[in-house]
Amino acid sequence: MKIDKLKVLLVEDNEINIDFFKEILKIKGIDCDVAVDREEAVRSCLSKHYDLVFMDCQIPIMDGYEATRRIREAEGDHRHTVIIAITANAVKGDIEKCMEYGMDEYLSKPIELSKITKLIDKYLETKIET
Repeated sequence: MKIDKLKVLLVEDNEINIDFFKEILKIKGIDCDVAVDREEAVRSCLSKHYDLVFMDCQIPIMDGYEATRRIREAEGDHRHTVIIAITANAVKGDIEKCMEYGMDEYLSKPIELSKITKLIDKYLETKIET
C-alpha cells in the first residue's frame, strides 16, 4: 500500500524561517508550498487540500487568526485542515486565543526542531491510519 506524503502549507513572510521549515520538512521527506501573506494562505487553502498548515500569527495585511477564521468559515462541516499556530508571543492566554480562532496546535518561537517533528509525525500517523 502506497502512503501519500503530507501536503503542507507554510504561511510565513520571513525568509530565514521559511528556509528553516523547508529544511526540517526535507529531513522528513516532505515538500511544502509557501504563502507569504494571509490572503494568499486563504486562497491556497480554498483551492488545494492541505493536511497541515503552519500559520505564523503575526504578519501584515491579515493576521493568522483572521486567516484561520476565514479558512474555517469556508470549510464549514465539509473538511478540517489542521492548522498549527506559530507565534513569537508566548504570553498567558495566547494558546487559548489560537484555539478560539480554530487552530489545532500551537508552537511558540523560537521553535524547537523536536516539537515540529513531533507534530509532523503525529499527523503523518493520523493520515496513515485513515
